[in-house]
Amino acid sequence: MRIGKNLIRRRFARGWSQEDVARMAGMSQPNYSKIESDKQDVTQEQIEAFARLFEISVAELLAPDAPVFQSIQQQGGHANNYFVQHGLEAVIAAKDETIGILRSEMTEMRERLHALEAELRERMHDGR
Repeated sequence: MRIGKNLIRRRFARGWSQEDVARMAGMSQPNYSKIESDKQDVTQEQIEAFARLFEISVAELLAPDAPVFQSIQQQGGHANNYFVQHGLEAVIAAKDETIGILRSEMTEMRERLHALEAELRERMHDGR
């Protein structure tokens, strides 16, 4: 069963890396990568585990309205290019949202760091 692109879309929407999903699923990142690239078949148990991990139903994980990518044949050999049939906009939007959240968190962390640095300077000055 080919669920790789659906897994990618769900993973991007959560802001998770392949390493994150592999760890939570109890497998190595290289094995998970093979599943995402549809180079390794998945068992029914793995499908159910991924659905639980992403907090969706198996039907949602296998839904045809998820982004579908199709490999093509070119004269002279197999092309490793994938063409989006639909849904790529949702993947991009989820990734953009994740980037925005991470930027906001970085700004908050910088502000906290500056406050801690100022507090440290003040304590060092008071201790002299």
